[in-house]
Amino acid sequence: MNKIKQHLALAGLISIFSVPVALGAVGATRSLPGSYTAGSPVSVSIQIVTDATVLTYAVEEAPPAGWVVSAMSNGGTWNSARNKIQWLFFDGTVRTLTYSATPPVTETGTKVFAGEAGFGTSASVVDMPIGGNNNIVLL
Repeated sequence: MNKIKQHLALAGLISIFSVPVALGAVGATRSLPGSYTAGSPVSVSIQIVTDATVLTYAVEEAPPAGWVVSAMSNGGTWNSARNKIQWLFFDGTVRTLTYSATPPVTETGTKVFAGEAGFGTSASVVDMPIGGNNNIVLL
């Protein structure tokens, strides 16, 4: 069981023995600039869309290694053991999650952002990668 399912199961929001269900228009989409300047922060947003079946959801986001994150919205927390930002919500509210990521001053090349969202219903958890923009290039 992945970390998102573990969080939801420990919170008592899903059963470990859940069965898959189909969700409607549910997902997470990342937006970020096309380029970055070493040492300067970039703004990242993740648009969460849910449907009426979603009771809870969790999001994990991994910025490029070595980048410093700050200004995480909606109660996001940095998990230093996993090098990821984590959000956990006990409702199905549509949200836009935001944070700032600052590359090291010596950063070069194209970098990749990665993440996953898990949506819990009364019967299951559906995990999916965060879509949208994943790559950012040095300006």
